[in-house]
Amino acid sequence: MSVPVFRSISTANGSTKNAAGTLPADSVEGDYLLAAVRNIENTPSAISTVPDGWNLLQQTTTSGTPADVQLSLYAKVSTGEAGPWTWVLGSADAWTVDVIAVTGKSVAQVSDKQANSTAGTTQTAPTVTATSSALLFGFWACNADAGGATEAGMTERADGNGLVIASEEVAAGATGTRSAVTANSVRSVGALVALTAASSGDFLIGSM
Repeated sequence: MSVPVFRSISTANGSTKNAAGTLPADSVEGDYLLAAVRNIENTPSAISTVPDGWNLLQQTTTSGTPADVQLSLYAKVSTGEAGPWTWVLGSADAWTVDVIAVTGKSVAQVSDKQANSTAGTTQTAPTVTATSSALLFGFWACNADAGGATEAGMTERADGNGLVIASEEVAAGATGTRSAVTANSVRSVGALVALTAASSGDFLIGSM
């Protein structure tokens, strides 16, 4: 089976209780969709309502002041719906929602999360083990604008409103950590998701 292929990404941001993600351009029914929801506040609010069909992969929050950041990762298989999808927050936090479309059904292997709670310019995401050749995504949610970021060996897919996303193809096995180097000193949450091709099934999560 071939490695899943990145198709497109959408981004949206706001400062209300309703964090709404939109369908990426050119996405079609059957695509595997990943959503990264970033919200910041002195104490980021919990997500009280998740849109139908979205499955939680990972969630964590930094600790510190003046503002903390929470990163929540979700996935689903597109059924051809047009979106948008709304995650309801407990309060009107500043938020960013990026939705990624990947071709074909996939299995997601998810890394442990890492809260980089001390401000700095190197934002780390811990290793994940891919069961076969995979499309690897790195997610780094920052408590302030990154001011531009670089991710060695990866192709950047998003960098704005405090959310950095990059991808690369990797071989089976432990990927090792990945880092985004930011122009600004920030605190962040980092996580990796490795997508491998699924032989059957509509939605599969390999590990959490």
